[in-house]
Amino acid sequence: MKRLLIIDDDKTSRDVVKLYIQKYYLIDEAVKPDEALELISKNKYDAILMDIGLGFEMNGITLANKIHEIKGYEKIPIIAVTAFATVFDRENIISGGLDYYISKPFLREDLLGLLAKVFKQYGRQDKNKE
Repeated sequence: MKRLLIIDDDKTSRDVVKLYIQKYYLIDEAVKPDEALELISKNKYDAILMDIGLGFEMNGITLANKIHEIKGYEKIPIIAVTAFATVFDRENIISGGLDYYISKPFLREDLLGLLAKVFKQYGRQDKNKE
């Protein structure tokens, strides 16, 4: 089973993502950027789902770029899970260093479909998808 890290300062948002995908993936979660970096240093994740407006010392774009600098994480897919929902926001987030994007609120099927697409594109076909 693939292991994912959810990084979001909002508990409700983390809980919704977990509820939607916990049947198919092992999930760790972090609230703050420093927590996320600590977990990444100890574990190997297949993908990271991250809010952009983290409300702490760095936003999701800055954190994504830091993660991509870590050995072994240069090509790990990082998915923006964010309330920034305009076309302009999406373009800034993707050009800023995140690999994929889904805006809140989203449907369970949309998130599962995006994860399946991510793993297929990264050559790690997701065998757990419904």
